[in-house]
Amino acid sequence: MENYTIQSGDSLWKITKEYYNNTLSESEIAQKVDELSIFNNIENPANILTGSTIDLSCFDTEDKINTTEKEESKTENENESYYTDSMHKNDTEKVSFKSNGLDDYEYKSKELKKYAQALYEKSQNNAISNERPRTAPSLDENGKVITNQEFYESDTEGMLSGLTVMVNAGHGGYDPNGNNYDPGAVNETYGAEEWSINLEWAEDLTEELLNNGADVLLTQGQYKTLSDCVDEFAEEYGKDNNKNLRLISLHCNSGSSSAEGIVYFNSDGNNELIESLNQAAEEMELEINGTSQKNTNICQSANENNIQNALVEIGFISNPQELDKILNDNNFKQSFVNSIVKGLEYSL
Repeated sequence: MENYTIQSGDSLWKITKEYYNNTLSESEIAQKVDELSIFNNIENPANILTGSTIDLSCFDTEDKINTTEKEESKTENENESYYTDSMHKNDTEKVSFKSNGLDDYEYKSKELKKYAQALYEKSQNNAISNERPRTAPSLDENGKVITNQEFYESDTEGMLSGLTVMVNAGHGGYDPNGNNYDPGAVNETYGAEEWSINLEWAEDLTEELLNNGADVLLTQGQYKTLSDCVDEFAEEYGKDNNKNLRLISLHCNSGSSSAEGIVYFNSDGNNELIESLNQAAEEMELEINGTSQKNTNICQSANENNIQNALVEIGFISNPQELDKILNDNNFKQSFVNSIVKGLEYSL
């Protein structure tokens, strides 16, 4: 028997990885974590208690393979993963965000996938409409909910070439502990959930940005998971003091049944991008409600990273006429998307 006492910050993934001296691939670690969970009767690998003891004797010490050989294999796997994740898109291919269920995600172990399945089913049972299934949760190796995100690289030379835009489809995620799903504003009378609208419009915006030369990081998640995502966005894609980065977070508003028009939100009075977006929307004769300085989590994070940003409320789903326009008027949607693209051009 080879006992190990769980320390603060430990996970089965980390323990397994370190046991094999960081020589295993992710798929091999996942297999070993499954074996360890079954061997120790651990139902939820994301919930192991500090101070408890697990038996590592199911691991074969002779299975520790040559480090040099394994590192070469690891490098090849990482390179392959990079090209898969980058997902170079052409002009005509419709952007499709990973929102069709658990099979669209790579979970680190079978146990994590089971945990994700339970969260997903609970959330789906609470949905007011099944027209578009709610998004499955994305989990890290510790079972913590993280922001769903996918990077798209443009292959077009256009007016936005050199720009990398985080397009955030507002809401549509689970809180970090997986207790609740965040649908955003809801119009129960018409069976409309905000997250679904935001995602559809974000996909169309992403496609148009790619067609105009911008690279796009498309994200979706509960607001508590987004701050780290913005920090990582700045670190990975920013250059020259993040002047090449922009952030657009799409939302739908809710208020009175007669309220209408686009509302722009930002934090700390930072309206540089909003002014450009507002100008473009006026040129396209879109209805504009106004600008609010209400603090928003994602805009605050962008401001701290010196990224021009705006949270844009498409319209009011509490207004039946405006909701109908949002759901069914493709000309309105295209004009809105074009106004965002034109506003981004004005911001350069």
